[in-house]
Amino acid sequence: MKKPVRFLAAIIAVFLLFACNEAKLPVVTTTVVTDISTTTALSGGVITDDGGGTIMANGVCWDTIGRPKINDSITVDTIESLSFTSHLSGLSPNTTYYVKAYASNIAGTGYGSIESFTTLGGEPSSTALDASNIEPHSATLNGTVTPNLLSTSVNFEYGTSTSYGNTASPAQSPVTGETAVNVTADITDLTPGMTYHFRIKAENSLGIIYSNDMTFTTPGKVPDAEAEDVTSLKLNTVTLNGAVNPNYLSTTVVFEFGTTTGYGNTAIPSQSAITGSIPVNVSADLSGLTSGTTYHYRIKAANELGTTTSEDLTFKTYVAADADNNYYYSVTTGTQTWMQENLKTTSYRDGTAIPLVTDNTAWKNLTAPGYCWYNNDETKNKTVYGALYNWYTVSTGKLCPAGWHVPTNSEWITLTNFLGGESLAGNKLKEAGSTHWGDLNGGTNETGFTALPGGNRKDDGSFADNGTTGLWWSSSTALPTSSYYAVLYSGSGSLVRGGNSNVFGFSVRCIRD
Repeated sequence: MKKPVRFLAAIIAVFLLFACNEAKLPVVTTTVVTDISTTTALSGGVITDDGGGTIMANGVCWDTIGRPKINDSITVDTIESLSFTSHLSGLSPNTTYYVKAYASNIAGTGYGSIESFTTLGGEPSSTALDASNIEPHSATLNGTVTPNLLSTSVNFEYGTSTSYGNTASPAQSPVTGETAVNVTADITDLTPGMTYHFRIKAENSLGIIYSNDMTFTTPGKVPDAEAEDVTSLKLNTVTLNGAVNPNYLSTTVVFEFGTTTGYGNTAIPSQSAITGSIPVNVSADLSGLTSGTTYHYRIKAANELGTTTSEDLTFKTYVAADADNNYYYSVTTGTQTWMQENLKTTSYRDGTAIPLVTDNTAWKNLTAPGYCWYNNDETKNKTVYGALYNWYTVSTGKLCPAGWHVPTNSEWITLTNFLGGESLAGNKLKEAGSTHWGDLNGGTNETGFTALPGGNRKDDGSFADNGTTGLWWSSSTALPTSSYYAVLYSGSGSLVRGGNSNVFGFSVRCIRD
């Protein structure tokens, strides 16, 4: 049995020797590369001549340096009608490859021509866009990222400098595809009134790319506060007013007040705490104040960034109120305290109404109390000059508020003497300037008395001398039907006293009891 086997082996060896000597290398062409992606491609080949030997293997081989051989990356493919298709995989994105077909027979391996191609994909690109929804403590960061066909992770870097120091991952990360993708991230715990930098960090298998730097500033700063004039000022009460801009942050507000700039007292407005970005009107009602006293006040407003105080303002409480709730200041000259303006009341201190008499005939026939406004024009004259009263009204003893009275003739004399006598007293009492007294006025008002030329109503009922003469009753009688009064003239610096009919209508200036 051994001899036939040996003989058959010898025959086969001879056959193979003759076959090898007769076969040539296969001839193959390389198919153009198609269906290129980031990690795969499609190629193949066509065997145009098997070299006279059986094809034992075929496919494509590839490398990245331009000299592919079968000891590099290869496919081993099935041949169909002398052509074959090769699926290249495991490629790297954005890489140039060189590929050629091969076919092997008993004589060796034949290669086709080299085809080159570049896989898709690239480093990502990104653009940071304006931040939105900016609030004192939060914001939304925005941008776009183009993944360039590779899965790309995205983060926003942010901070108060270009060192950043904080990161926020957008909900869209990771992103894929070949077009720009909008990315956003909400960030919190920011500091109001602070400028922040931010950028995008985009990373895929080919690298890390940073976007442009953008900035935004969170709204908010220390509050702005402005104290405003008081309202509802009375003897012992007042309303403090002001405006505070919280500048986006919750702001507490208090009024500080007192008789000096040391203040020492506080009042919280009902509006505190306030929020928003526009000025908010604030007010606080005070009571228990001392009449005739100057008070200082200001606003103190605080938020998380700091405290602001407004400028200092002052008000002075009134010292007296009549039955109509007209309020008056006072001035002290020597030992006397006088009201600083003429009486305006239309009622006695007990609340009884004083008769208003407008008709001239009715006025001149009066033998009882009555009052009027100059030229019967309350709107024009009440606030500036006060009312005109006949002396019968003065004689009731209840015209001035409680604690005050119509001065006697002797009290007018005391005032005159304290001011240096008749020739000097007038200008010291008269309002300065020409607004009411005219161009001939020499008044200095150094006493603060602020005497004005309210005119008078004569005993025939007519009105006269407004703007040139001021006349004030005393409570002292001169004759049975006449009483003492004091008078100032526009062109004179003197304070003159005289007596006149009780029917006349003069101004009244009250003096403290």
